[in-house]
Amino acid sequence: MKIACSVPILTLNNEETLERLLSSLINFDDVYLVDGNSTDKTLEIAKKYNIPVYKQVDTNEPNVRISNFAEMRNRALSFARYDWIFDIDSDEYITSELENEISSFIESEDENIIGCIQRSPLLKSGRIIKYAFFMPDYYPRLFNLKTGIHFDPKKVVHETLIIPENVKSVYLKSTAISGWPTYDECIIKDNNYLSIMKKKRSGLGFRKGSRVAVINFLKALNILRKSLYDKIMHPKDSLPIKFIWRFVRYHLILSKDAIKK
Repeated sequence: MKIACSVPILTLNNEETLERLLSSLINFDDVYLVDGNSTDKTLEIAKKYNIPVYKQVDTNEPNVRISNFAEMRNRALSFARYDWIFDIDSDEYITSELENEISSFIESEDENIIGCIQRSPLLKSGRIIKYAFFMPDYYPRLFNLKTGIHFDPKKVVHETLIIPENVKSVYLKSTAISGWPTYDECIIKDNNYLSIMKKKRSGLGFRKGSRVAVINFLKALNILRKSLYDKIMHPKDSLPIKFIWRFVRYHLILSKDAIKK
């Protein structure tokens, strides 16, 4: 018997990682894509697994990038056949241990809980990162729509769930494996986010802009501090230096853009 849960997946040219994800979700009853008119083999892979595909946009324009991630994730929720939702990205996949935990979580029949699941980064080299400044990396991933949980429409990137006060967080033991792109691909992705954030924060004014600049500069310093500790204590299992720089760079650019006139 399949798991009575909907699994929406946002996609755009994800042929490299999609099959790995779909094969790990074979026991979920409602898996579907919400696609930005991919031109690679993404749709072929979906067809191979008999996975429904919904469009992100109402046009046939190819390769449409998402400009508002919260809005798109809420759109994806609207296609769900079940109240239980498992939120996962196209570059991730789950283990059999996590699948069993999710199944037991849903079978508990307690709607007012939300499952928080940790992600373990998987590099292109096949190395799984065990120590990084952002770990443990728990995200609320498993929730019931009857609670009213939805994505905050104000968060156009780095989307966040709005969770009612009566919903209790439960931390699952097993992790989802998060496949990371190459460093260069990460920078392209970050630049897209930075472009969106720059437009959103234009016209902040000196006071608000200065506050955003200071916060992001301090975040960059904190990343360096924590990452240095991990490098000293766990040199083989920690984040490579270039990926540490990726996150430092991101916050330094946010800091610079916040005060640029």
